[in-house]
Amino acid sequence: MDPPNSSPDQEKQGEQQPSELLILSDKDNNGEPSDHVPPLPSPSQHEEVTRHTLATEPFQPTLKVLADLKRDDPKFAFLATRLVGLY
Repeated sequence: MDPPNSSPDQEKQGEQQPSELLILSDKDNNGEPSDHVPPLPSPSQHEEVTRHTLATEPFQPTLKVLADLKRDDPKFAFLATRLVGLY
């Protein structure tokens, strides 16, 4: 039996998707070498990366100390990291 949540329209869409995928894969495999260059990041993505960098920059010395502490004494580093996280 058909599941009660699916309608005939949904079943038709499900049947059409594989044929569309085959068409797309045929276009991709046309034998020509692609000189596709990835697009440059948009200004909003660049702003987001810059914002993230500016937000984490003041904490870099603390993160370095925590990384060193993790290497030397993992149990104490866990407690210190929790304390820093609460701050």
